[in-house]
Amino acid sequence: MKKDETLPEIVVGAYIKNDSDEFLFVKSKYEKKIWTVPGGHVERGERIADALRRTVFEETGLVVNPIRLLGIQEKIPGRSSKKDNIHFIFMDFLCEIKSKKRKPRISEVKSSEWIGKPKLKKLKVDRYTRYTIKMLGMKGTYEPYIPLGLEKKLLTK
Repeated sequence: MKKDETLPEIVVGAYIKNDSDEFLFVKSKYEKKIWTVPGGHVERGERIADALRRTVFEETGLVVNPIRLLGIQEKIPGRSSKKDNIHFIFMDFLCEIKSKKRKPRISEVKSSEWIGKPKLKKLKVDRYTRYTIKMLGMKGTYEPYIPLGLEKKLLTK
């Protein structure tokens, strides 16, 4: 099936925090110069929470559970790059680790690293990840704007 470039693509990202107050970041084989959080595209007919769990497991080997929607951002065609003609909707979630077994899939990511707050500020990331890092606040709690009741529906099966 050919992708319809007129429809937005939904991408999920997982902000996974460990017991040492560090977040897991990965370097993709495709975007080698920047760090990002594990995640990926939601497939047709797939629930958002299931896509998050699947893509995190594919990239890290971790089994996670989304616990809170951090925010929604979008990248509109032609506004950030003339080459980019895809409309993306990014949904970022704070996640808890359900299983501590971690074996990154070499085919999915180049490398991964737990990164603490001091290093987060200097980390080379895209502007969407930088925004979410700022919203995580490192200064306090961030409560996203989402319609009442939507968060629960997004996170449950």
